[in-house]
Amino acid sequence: MIRKGFFIACFILTLGTAGAQTHGYPGQGFMLRQRPFYVDALNFPAIDSTGISTHLDVYVKIPYDIISFVIDDGRYTGGYMLTARIKRSDNSLIKEATWRRALVKKTFEETRGKDKYDVSMYRFTLDPDDIILEVNFEDNESENEYTLSQTLKVRRYDPNLVG
Repeated sequence: MIRKGFFIACFILTLGTAGAQTHGYPGQGFMLRQRPFYVDALNFPAIDSTGISTHLDVYVKIPYDIISFVIDDGRYTGGYMLTARIKRSDNSLIKEATWRRALVKKTFEETRGKDKYDVSMYRFTLDPDDIILEVNFEDNESENEYTLSQTLKVRRYDPNLVG
């Protein structure tokens, strides 16, 4: 009877510990996701003076839990750098763009939470091709880096259908 009670107590304590680990250290939240951040891309026709080109809009969604915030003059500041590379299937570089994001929050609570994200977008003008989109995130404070890549098709648009 005592042995059975001991095992039940150990089981309950183990459940409590496992549950606490998912909420505990805020910097580990990304470990519960499949990816540290999210990337999506949309390509569409663009009409300009030279005719029809293809725009590729790259959307990046960065969870706050991979951004290091520091206190500065009573405010919480964080920032990061994104680099998007467009490559051919042989890994040769077509285009590259880098942009920085700076975040300022009033309270620590605003810097944490699974529903806190920063979203940014960058537009490329490209020729139709099968490409590799590679996006690199680098945190300003910790210098932690994460890179995601995916293959995409940049489409050719028929000028007779775009108007």
